[in-house]
Amino acid sequence: MDALLGRPRLVDAADRAAGDFLQRAPRRLRVDDAAAEDPGAHRVTDGRYLGRTWDEVRARAGRERAPALLHRELGLVQRLLRDLLSDDVATIRLDNEREFHRTLDLVNELQPELFIEISPELAKEKGIKNLDWCKITSPRTQIRAKALVTRRMRPFTIDGKVIHQVGMPWHWGYEGLTTGDVVNELTSLIADPNVSMHEGKAFVCNVEKA
Repeated sequence: MDALLGRPRLVDAADRAAGDFLQRAPRRLRVDDAAAEDPGAHRVTDGRYLGRTWDEVRARAGRERAPALLHRELGLVQRLLRDLLSDDVATIRLDNEREFHRTLDLVNELQPELFIEISPELAKEKGIKNLDWCKITSPRTQIRAKALVTRRMRPFTIDGKVIHQVGMPWHWGYEGLTTGDVVNELTSLIADPNVSMHEGKAFVCNVEKA
């Protein structure tokens, strides 16, 4: 009963403490009866704090907007890349900068991390599952990549001995939309004398589960 009788006084004190906050806010404050035992100074402090908070929320809402794009259809070039790219297509050339950047976005979604293609046989031998992190080591250095277990990679049998092959792309580095270790660090520093491009494309390495 005492709380019900004291509620009008509590609401009136909250209105005075908040100043013009109640006029700026979209709805009135809910005043808790539990605050009836608090000193009036606390209510004044709380009201001022809520007023400042609401001002900050309104200011931020004026500068930033919620994302409106929920889905974007792929363009013609991106659909061609997604649906028609195969071993029969060696090179795709883009002469439009806008399409180039949209294609980069698609490629980054398809290949967000550095990966190493390994055969199911090598994966079984090393205890590696698809998408496991792997440690690739050469006489020069060591890098990390995610495993892509695929039958595109097949082991050789040479002179009665099984030799595994792996494949890694080199389009990663410490900058860009997606980052990762640099595969060229595994190789020796050597450049083709004609065009000064990195010459090492095949070399020995060891693959272990990271």
